[in-house]
Amino acid sequence: MTPCDVSYCTSMKNLPGSTPGSGNNPTNVPLPLYIRPQATFGASQGRVSIVCGTKPAFEKPVESVNLEVRLPDRVTSADPSCTHGTATYDDIGHHVKWVIDKFPNDKTPCLTVQLQLSSNTPKKGSAEAEAVAANGGKTMVALQELVDIHANFSVAGVGVSGIKVETLQVRNEKYKPSQGVRYHTRGGRVVVRT
Repeated sequence: MTPCDVSYCTSMKNLPGSTPGSGNNPTNVPLPLYIRPQATFGASQGRVSIVCGTKPAFEKPVESVNLEVRLPDRVTSADPSCTHGTATYDDIGHHVKWVIDKFPNDKTPCLTVQLQLSSNTPKKGSAEAEAVAANGGKTMVALQELVDIHANFSVAGVGVSGIKVETLQVRNEKYKPSQGVRYHTRGGRVVVRT
């Protein structure tokens, strides 16, 4: 029995957004989806709204989109609601997980999270309480909080590395192998910050 011999030839294509001679750096690859967050915070309440959709120039469907919205530490409770998919709040990890299996054709999915925040009033006798008293009793409210959104997605039939298989030959086999090459893209680590 002779082992099968496989030979193949690959080619690199220039990626959209990359310049020739840059080594086709995969960090220059544009995302096939957009994520637009908005966050507002008050003294005891806040709101985070996220719109997520596929870019119109991208031909292949983006599937299995998972967004993990990491909320500030002073969040005591959150009430997520979404127009498409499922959204759940994890109170131990202070994050909301939004899962969109497939994007609808008629509207853009939106996630809205109503937040209850703990008061940032300083404790009696602390240095912060003395600073508040010196300021005329006015407390400072942190209106700008940081919200991180970690995104994972997959796109079947697309290879974003730019590597394409041009030819594939299988020798020393008695059966006829089927023709075809499959490409698949999975989103690695995408972080969007507000």
